[in-house]
Amino acid sequence: MKTCTEHPSFLLLLLLAIPLPLSPFLLVRASSSSLLGIAPPDLKYFEGSTFLCKDGSKRVPKARLNDNFCDCVDGTDEPGTSACPQSRFYCKNVGYVPQKIYSSRVNDGICDCCDGSDEYNGFVECPNTCWDAGKASREKLAKQVNVYKEGVKIRRSEIEGAKKLRQQNDIKLVTLRSTEKKLSDQVQKLKVEKESIEEREKRELADQQRETEKEAEKKRKAASSLREEVKSADQQSNTESGVVESDSKAQKADGASHETKAECAPTLEETNEDAPEVRLTDLEDEPKLEALSKEDLGRVVAARWTGEDTTVHVPEENESRDLEEDSFEDQDNEADLDSDAESEHVDSEDDEYSSPSEEQQVPETSHEPKKLAWWQRFIPGMMKRFYRKPVDKSEAERIRNQYSEATTQLATVQHQISELESKLKEDFGPEAVFYSFHDKCFELKVQKYNYKVCPFKQAIQQEGHMSTRLGNWDGFKDNYTVMMFSSGDRCWNGPDRSLRVKLLCGVRTELRNVDEPSRCDYVAELVTPTLCLESKLQKKLDRQLSGVHDEL
Repeated sequence: MKTCTEHPSFLLLLLLAIPLPLSPFLLVRASSSSLLGIAPPDLKYFEGSTFLCKDGSKRVPKARLNDNFCDCVDGTDEPGTSACPQSRFYCKNVGYVPQKIYSSRVNDGICDCCDGSDEYNGFVECPNTCWDAGKASREKLAKQVNVYKEGVKIRRSEIEGAKKLRQQNDIKLVTLRSTEKKLSDQVQKLKVEKESIEEREKRELADQQRETEKEAEKKRKAASSLREEVKSADQQSNTESGVVESDSKAQKADGASHETKAECAPTLEETNEDAPEVRLTDLEDEPKLEALSKEDLGRVVAARWTGEDTTVHVPEENESRDLEEDSFEDQDNEADLDSDAESEHVDSEDDEYSSPSEEQQVPETSHEPKKLAWWQRFIPGMMKRFYRKPVDKSEAERIRNQYSEATTQLATVQHQISELESKLKEDFGPEAVFYSFHDKCFELKVQKYNYKVCPFKQAIQQEGHMSTRLGNWDGFKDNYTVMMFSSGDRCWNGPDRSLRVKLLCGVRTELRNVDEPSRCDYVAELVTPTLCLESKLQKKLDRQLSGVHDEL
C-alpha cells in the first residue's frame, strides 16, 4: 500500500499549500496578458476600474478582462482569449501590416500573426517574421512618402498659380466690363446715325416712288388723251363721209328741188360781207368742213336730215389769227393796268405808313442787336425743310460697316464676360486648388474605347466616330476626393449613365483604371498633385518610423 506521501496528488496539494513568493516576471506577464489582443485605439476604453460592454448590456470589473470567461455577449471582455466567439484578436505585427483574427484562433497551435502574439501560452514557438514579410511593404511605403513629398511641393506651386490666375481673371473681368461700356456707347451712337441715314433713304425712296408714279400718271393721261383724240378723229371722219354720201344720194334723187332751195338761200352779202358761207351743196369741200366748229358741224348734219338749208359762217385763217392776237393784247393790257394799280397802292401805303417824319424817326444805336423780321427767321427753316441734302452712299456704307463691327465686338466681349463670371462662380475646392482643372480634359485609351473627362463640364466615351456622354459635371463629393458626373446618355432599357472619378495623390495629373463594375455605372481614378495633402504625408512618415504601414 502507498503512503500519502507517495501519492502524486498529495504532493501537488502539499506544494500548493506552501506559500511561495511570486516572481516579478510572472506578475508583469500576468498584467500584460490582460491587455493582449486589444487594438491601440481601444486601450483607453479599458483604463477605468470597470468598463461597459460595447453592446451596453452590462458593466464588468476590469479584473475580469481576459479571464477566459465570457461576461459580455459581444465578447468585449475577452479580446485576447478564445472564450467569446464574437471577439477579435489584434496582431500588432510591428514591421508589417497589422491585422485582426477571430478569437477562436488564439492558442490553437497555429501561428496566425507574423509576430506570434496569438500563441502566447507557450505550447508552440512562433518566430517573428514580420520584418522580412514587411520588406516589400516598407519599400512601397517609402515610395509613397517620396511621391507625397514631391506632390506636396507641386500642390503648393499650383495653389500659388491658382491665386495668380484668379487675380488675373478678376482684372480681366474689370477690363472687359469697361470695354463693354465703351462699345455699348459706341454702338448706341452708331445706331442713331444709321437709323437717321436709313430714315433719309426711306424718304428719298418714297420721293422717287412718288416721282415715278407721277410720271406714270402723266404717261397714262397722255395715252388716254391720245386715245380720245384718235377716237374723236375717227368719229369725225365717219361723220363727214356719211354726210357726203347722203348728199350725193340726195342730189341724184331730188336735183330740181335742191336747185330751188339754193336759189332761195340768202347770199353772202346778206349774211356777212366778209365771211364765206357753206351750204349743203358745199359739203364736198373738205378744207371748209375742217374749219367748222363742232356746233356748226352739228347744225350742218342736222340740216341734212331735216331738209333745211343752213348757212354757217366759216372764219378765214387771217381773221381767226387776228381775233386771237386781239384777245391776247386785251389780256396783257388788263394785267398791266392791274399791276400799275397795285404798285400805286403799295407806294401810297409806303408814303403813308413807311415814311415817318423826322420827329417820328428813332435814331439807331450800335449797342442794341438788330432784330430779324419774321420772314428772315422763317425762310431758313423752310429752306431746310424743303431742301434736303441727298444721302452720301459711301458715308452711309461706312457707318453701317462701323455699326456691324462694333456690334460684333460687343457680342464677343459680352460672351467673354459671361464665361468668365460663370467660371469664377465655380467651387474649386480649398484654396482654389482645382482652379487649373477648369479648361482641361484628361483622356485614357482602354481597348477600343477612348475616355475623355473634362472637369466642370462633362465626361464622354468615344468609339471611332461615335460618342457617348457618360455624364455632366455634378460637383465634388467626399471632401473633394471624388468627382461626380451624372445624367449621361440613357442605356438601352437601363438607367442614365454616370461616372465616379476617385482622386489620388500623384506627381502628374493623369486618368487611369476606367471600369464599368455595374451596368451603365462607370468608375475611374485620376492621380493628381492636388490630392497630396501635408496631413497625409505626416501620417505616412509616422507609420514609417513606427514600422506600422497601414491601420485596419
